[in-house]
Amino acid sequence: MYRPILISILLALSLGSCATVRHFEVQAIGQDFDRKAKEAHTLFKTIRDDFTQKRMALHSLKKQNAKMTAPPYAQLAIIIDSLEIDINKAEKHSKGLAETYSQFRTKTKGRVKISSKSSDYQRVKNLQGRADELVSALEDIVEDYEDNKEDVEAFMALSQITQIDVPKTRVQLNQFLRNLDTRISLFRSRASKVQAHSLGKSRATYQKISKQLARIERERGQFSKIVAQFNRDANDQAKLWIGPGVFMFDMMSKCEHQAQNIRKIGDEISEQARLLEP
Repeated sequence: MYRPILISILLALSLGSCATVRHFEVQAIGQDFDRKAKEAHTLFKTIRDDFTQKRMALHSLKKQNAKMTAPPYAQLAIIIDSLEIDINKAEKHSKGLAETYSQFRTKTKGRVKISSKSSDYQRVKNLQGRADELVSALEDIVEDYEDNKEDVEAFMALSQITQIDVPKTRVQLNQFLRNLDTRISLFRSRASKVQAHSLGKSRATYQKISKQLARIERERGQFSKIVAQFNRDANDQAKLWIGPGVFMFDMMSKCEHQAQNIRKIGDEISEQARLLEP
């Protein structure tokens, strides 16, 4: 009567003693956690840096007196602010992963292995699963950010909001100024020739040339103001954001306009000098 019961008990004990005992290698899991943490940091830093750059673009435009309450800047501010939603989500998940890693280190401090017989085995397994979930969610958030970022950049391109290379632009301005001053020197030389010829003969011609030279100096002064404002706004920056309505946006066209005015006056002087030729 008792024999079947005894056999059952012995069989159960035998099976129990043969059950597989698993182990977690703490160092290997720690390395995996560390890899995930680094990947998460890189992902978050990439979109955070991009967001910071776009915020700096708004700040730069505002500093240059762009009308931030009018198109296209009002719309740009709104869509850039919308990117912050993704940034906040990504930051939350990144911090969550760091906290999970911290909990793992606390659980495994001073240990080499964790047996499946230990109550910490399941806890560590749960932490691993949580880390995987956080990394996967962070990757999805970053993907959403990249899509939204493309929309922002497409809007900026459509609105002609872009960056200029400050050192390169400064070189162009200086070269433009040198060429202009060379032309102005030629006009002054021709004006002196006309004035010398008209001295004591035609007061009207002499005064006309004097007025033309004064106009050239005024136009040259305007050009100097444009260059001075560029140097103030650009300062020592390598890049500068510009857009419609901002001084820098049509600076080169303003320079060309001043140069055309000077050339027009100079051509009038040159024509008068040509008439003096035998």
